[in-house]
Amino acid sequence: MMTFTLVRLRPVRFTRNLAVALALMSCAGCYRDLDISKIACDVNDERSCPDGYQCAAGKCVQAPAALDASNDGASPQVSTDSNGVDGAPVGVPDTAGVDSPNITPAETGSTTFVDSATDFGGIQGGDSGADIAQGPSPDAGTGDLPLSSATDTSDAPTVDLGNLSIDAEKHTITEFPIPTVGSSLGGIALGSDGNIWFAESDGNKIGRITTDGTIAEFDIPTANCGAAGITAGLDGNVWFIEHGPGTIGRVSPRGDIVEFPSLSNDGNEITVGPDGNLWFTERQYNKIGRITIAGSITEFPAKAGDNPVGITQGPDGNVWYAANGGSRIGRMTTTGTITDFQTTTAISGPYDITTGADGNLWFTEEQGNRIGCITPSGSVTEFLVPTADSQPEGITKGPDGNLWFTERTGNRIARITPTGTIAEFELPTANSYPEDIAVGADGNLWFTESGGNNIGRINP
Repeated sequence: MMTFTLVRLRPVRFTRNLAVALALMSCAGCYRDLDISKIACDVNDERSCPDGYQCAAGKCVQAPAALDASNDGASPQVSTDSNGVDGAPVGVPDTAGVDSPNITPAETGSTTFVDSATDFGGIQGGDSGADIAQGPSPDAGTGDLPLSSATDTSDAPTVDLGNLSIDAEKHTITEFPIPTVGSSLGGIALGSDGNIWFAESDGNKIGRITTDGTIAEFDIPTANCGAAGITAGLDGNVWFIEHGPGTIGRVSPRGDIVEFPSLSNDGNEITVGPDGNLWFTERQYNKIGRITIAGSITEFPAKAGDNPVGITQGPDGNVWYAANGGSRIGRMTTTGTITDFQTTTAISGPYDITTGADGNLWFTEEQGNRIGCITPSGSVTEFLVPTADSQPEGITKGPDGNLWFTERTGNRIARITPTGTIAEFELPTANSYPEDIAVGADGNLWFTESGGNNIGRINP
């Protein structure tokens, strides 16, 4: 098991003078060499000079009271902070007592990677609000650094240094190797037992992983079945698709597997519908299927050219699916009536779909390299993924109210807020090809890596 901690420092907001803030950012003790007299200031703004100084003729000079109290009339006074650390000039905050972003220690035998780089792309002046620095574009990644397409303003720990505020966001990625080599992982879902269940397409198994990383695998009776989509049923079992023979499988929490042959010998993704039955897509035969808990199967033809892949229960009591072939989003009633909605991008290739916390449907576009949002009434909005040709695939609603998705060829896990702000996080294993993603009982995001042969975990 490998654990990697990614730390992204958010934009610095200055509430006093830029020179003071930059000096403080460089190191905790560097301000003792700072020449206050070289700081430009504004005579109309009493905050533009440190405490004990005043603005005169555009420069910070020591106030008369401070001069009287000093020994030589020039050097800044030195104080001892509450931690007993000497050396901080009066009026300039001492950072010795401020906690740095918490780094989760690696477990035995694991490796921890820490990214402490600061993204200056959104630095703003504290009073004017004008941009004073322009950072790298969202596409300009640096090694394993997480990327952000825009300033992220969601809640995160704040390190208050008086003159500046640094919001630190930390994400830890842990990877758990699958015992079966070359298993080619597919779908992933939270089971009713609180464990994470996943499909092994080439391994011909269904796997189960606990939140502490213990993995168990269960052989599927039918050989070369190509296990694909997976979901938890309302009966307490986990249901999955066997893409090769088009069989629907059911596995109990103990690992007992039962198979139900479908009518068209095809299948891709599966979900629980608003009627309590399991609904699944048949991409090759362009159908939507329904299977009851007892195993009775009914199929409905999709619109011509839809070739549905992802499927989910909508907030409106209908079933929604991603029409990969037609670049459309489909809405189906439980009686089989279909309405299609075209995506804004002509050739988008919708792949997976889920319901967001905002009551809309969110979907990935593997060909359009976008994340789409459609209201229950059919209004579509799309957001470009920062990494080019990232091939977004799996998507799920996170416990933080955002949407989380995989970038198969981008080798990233990404997050999009309901307003469209995207942040991306590089995976430790190169060419891992993340596929599907789900929320675990522990509140973390769990995902499959078909290329890396790992189950991954990232905290929201």
